[in-house]
Amino acid sequence: MKKLIFAACLLLGTLASYAQQLTKEQEAAQRTIYFFLDKKGHSPLIDEKDNSVNIRDNAGTLYWVSFDDAAGRSLTFHRNSLKFDKRSKKPFNADLAISAANEVNSKHAQAKVIVKDSLVSFVMSGIYPKPEYFTECFEDIFKEVKDIYSEFINIYERELAIEEERQKQAAENAYKNLPPSELIGQVKDHKVRELDGKKNVVKEYGDVLNSIARNYVQVAFVMNPRKVAAKTYRFELRVESEERGDDTKPLYTAKYVKDIEIAKSKKEATYEFDPIAPLEAEEWSVGVYNFQIIESGSVIFEGHFNIL
Repeated sequence: MKKLIFAACLLLGTLASYAQQLTKEQEAAQRTIYFFLDKKGHSPLIDEKDNSVNIRDNAGTLYWVSFDDAAGRSLTFHRNSLKFDKRSKKPFNADLAISAANEVNSKHAQAKVIVKDSLVSFVMSGIYPKPEYFTECFEDIFKEVKDIYSEFINIYERELAIEEERQKQAAENAYKNLPPSELIGQVKDHKVRELDGKKNVVKEYGDVLNSIARNYVQVAFVMNPRKVAAKTYRFELRVESEERGDDTKPLYTAKYVKDIEIAKSKKEATYEFDPIAPLEAEEWSVGVYNFQIIESGSVIFEGHFNIL
């Protein structure tokens, strides 16, 4: 995380106390850019670790100018990177991300999208003999970096939707010739409970689930008594919210696959899926969530749970 400090007074006299790594030329460029951005109302800050000049747009997104050579002429304007992780609304597909970046980069001479592991960066670099050359075209630079971010998101989400549909069709085609699941009619009921961020149970099966930040939900199913020998099956849990977005699609969708051994038992037996988390949001939205349990291409149970 970038560590920023207020620097209006420091830049006037004591900047060298924390910016010791700056050359004279870099410091001059930093001062020029800082005061330009301040005059434009961007409320700039200085990162005390790398001496970059930082601003935020109206949405709170972080941008910064870095000084890349000792002469203070090589400057890069950065947008805060995208990091895909397990809580991201969209899954990360490296091939699609690289393809989307290449498509965007082919349209821009200097502004570039860079994909490294699951991190996507948005930058524009250039050589400016005088810092005033940078400030004169700053608004264009700012706009172009914003543009490559928007373009990347649009292309990546488009290609991701195409790939998800392709995979869905492939999965459906693979199931077409399969016989119906032998577990149809064998699932009696379901249970749902709530776990905290460390996977500790906070709401037992049957308790009311709350919209708590970053908590997990765990779905379990109850099998009827089973006379045949134990066997491992591959189960798929599909969850979607009943609430719809403007495009009529569910606001929340998720799919989980787990291999579970169903034992021979004279009594009803409970089997659990792994805990599931909300996606990009920090908490579950209040509402109804419907789910299906699928085995061998057949829906063997349907249910729902409520978040209050």
